[in-house]
This record gives sequence, C-alpha cells and structure tokens, in this order.
Amino acid sequence: MDLDEIATLDDAGFRRLITRHVHYTVGDPKVWELLHSPELIERTRTMLTTVYKQLNATMSRKRQEREEFQQDCYSRGAAGKADWFETKTEYERDRGRLVSLHKALQGRLADAGKIQKDVNRANSMALTNHARESLRVLSIAVQKHQAAHARSGTMAEQCDYELWRLLDRLTVPVGPANERVPLRTMLDFYWTDVEPVTEAQARVEELEPLVRRTPVGGAQAFAGVPKARHVGNDRKLA
Repeated sequence: MDLDEIATLDDAGFRRLITRHVHYTVGDPKVWELLHSPELIERTRTMLTTVYKQLNATMSRKRQEREEFQQDCYSRGAAGKADWFETKTEYERDRGRLVSLHKALQGRLADAGKIQKDVNRANSMALTNHARESLRVLSIAVQKHQAAHARSGTMAEQCDYELWRLLDRLTVPVGPANERVPLRTMLDFYWTDVEPVTEAQARVEELEPLVRRTPVGGAQAFAGVPKARHVGNDRKLA
C-alpha cells in the first residue's frame, strides 16, 4: 500500500488500517512511515484521538457495568458470588486486551503529536521565510525609490515621505532573542550591499547636472570677457 492508496481510504478504511497496525509488536513500520508523512499526519492524529476517546469511554462503561454486576452478585449471596467469580476470568482477559490497546494508542498519539509539531514548525518556518523574503524585496524597492528621488532632485510628495518612513517604523525579529530591528537597518547591514544615500551625497548628485552644463575652461558667468593687454607691448604679448 502506497501513500496515494492510503490517502483515498474512507474514514472506516483508514480507521481499520490504524487499528490493525497500532500495536508496536505487530505494526508495520512502513505503514506508519506513510501515516506519519506530512500529507497524512494530521488525519492520522485526528483518527488516533477519536479511537482513543472512544476506547476510554468503552473502558469506563465496562468498569461501571462490572461494578454494578458485582453489587448485584453479592446481594444474592453464595449463588451470586459464584456468578461473579465465574465471569471474572473472561472480564480480566477482555480488560487486559483493552488496556494493551489503550497503551498502544497512547504511544502512537505521542509519536504523531511530536511529528505533527515538527511538520507544523517546518511549514511555519517556510511561510515565515517567504514573508521575510517578500518584505526584503519590498524594502529594497522602497529604498531605490527614495534614492531615485534624491538623484533627480525633484520635490517629494507627502505620500513619498510616508512611504520612506516605513523603513524606520517597521521592524523584524533578529537573533535568538528576537530583537526588533528596523527595516532600514536590515537594509544597511543584512539585506543589501548598497550604501544608503546621505544628505551630502544627495546634494552632490543634485549639483552634478549643473556642473556638467558649465562650459569647459571657465564658469558661465565670465564667458566673453576680453583678455587684458600690456600697454606698449612691442612683442604683441597678450
């Protein structure tokens, strides 16, 4: 029986499979490997819990019936006591079988619970990593947006400032102590090698286009000024 076959079993068939292999001495490890798979572990644990609760109810009911039967037998004197002891062996045999099944179910439930916790933890970690990576990509995009405004020298809107402030306001947990670290710090030290744009750098980038438009050899304000000449210069020196 493979994973797909087990997955297509109805509840009655799934229950029969579990109870057939529930005892550690006779259970097939390969079957439990499939039952403990991420695809089936939740269903397995749910079914084990159902069977375990029903078994507890059955054992409690049989115990109560046995106590009531004992009272009835002892109330009838010697004949009643004879009936009590006559059924005792069969009762103890049935009780032993139920106790053995109860212990096996307890063990299987403990196994399934541990495995399901590991699966849930792995799934949660995967979701967390995906969300963290999405947040990293978004933060880099916001940082590039801010840098582009600094390079262009254009006036930022209020919505731009609100967007950029999120890099300082939003935090993520870092390290064993889950210390809260702002997104901008994450960008500076963990998420990217791009250095943040300082005010001085932004000013230089803002003035750079003006410098490039200035003619080579002098500032635009002094263009066209004639050169000085020496009075009485026989050698025609400028």
